Amino acid sequence: MWLGAIAVIVAVSYAVIKFLSGVHWRRLRERQVRLQSELNKNRQRLLALDGTLHVERGRRGAIDQKLDVGRRFKDELFHRLRLELPGPLVAEARNCINHNPLPQPRGVRMFHELKIADKIAKTLQSMAVGLFEFSIPDASVRSSLMDTFTEMLDATEVSYIRGQPGDDEASASLLEESSIVCAFDRASSCVELTRAFIPKAGGDLMGQVRAVLLAGVNTTQHADDDVSRLFARALDHALEFIGHAPQGSLLMNAAAREDVGDTDNAVELFDKAEQLYVFSWQTAAVEESAGEEDSGDGDNEEALGSRDGVT
Repeated sequence: MWLGAIAVIVAVSYAVIKFLSGVHWRRLRERQVRLQSELNKNRQRLLALDGTLHVERGRRGAIDQKLDVGRRFKDELFHRLRLELPGPLVAEARNCINHNPLPQPRGVRMFHELKIADKIAKTLQSMAVGLFEFSIPDASVRSSLMDTFTEMLDATEVSYIRGQPGDDEASASLLEESSIVCAFDRASSCVELTRAFIPKAGGDLMGQVRAVLLAGVNTTQHADDDVSRLFARALDHALEFIGHAPQGSLLMNAAAREDVGDTDNAVELFDKAEQLYVFSWQTAAVEESAGEEDSGDGDNEEALGSRDGVT
């Protein structure tokens, strides 16, 4: 009798547990289906938003391109007017352009009126960009000399970029394998480094290296550009001038010449129209040798004088 009662209780418990388990599993399946449906809807919304974002980015890129073209046209127009108009009318032309500006981010016109670009350029006049080209046919000799030069740059904590063959980076791909671009705090630092590098290069290799040094920034035509673009424009000019730089010399602009000073006899006028000056490595080497000989003669005279005094 007791066994029958226990069997009935076990059977009823099993049936209740099975029923409750089935109900719970059905609820779990329904919840899974509902969550999966919501997930699919969210994925569809995300895809739709991605498509809309892609379209808006394309529209923004097209508008930015139009604005860039308009800014360049405005700058070129003002540059032509500045060259062709009489002096009193140049200011009027600038006022006309300022009263009818192209759409720009908020605050740009205000900073134009404050001449913030001119203030930044004034503080950066001492900074310079140097481009060195090692025109040595022998690749091993060229690489060794460039390694020596980069070691000197590392020792003086000068930032630089060395051209690499087949480099995917945008900054390095602009440079030839034989070129090095440096950023100096002052143009005089570049000249001092060049003087220290001349003895290490030697007479044979010294005549196969040329360089360009450009100091300061120009904000007369592109005052709305940022500082990075201004220095990138200086680099473009350096790449243009390097073809005119004589072998065994350092070509510099007027701002770099002013920073170096007028006392350096090795710096001479190279192009009056472009206001370019050339620093001859050969002349500097001769001056260094003459200075060492004068110093040696002075030491010999002091030694002779002391010996005569002892006698």
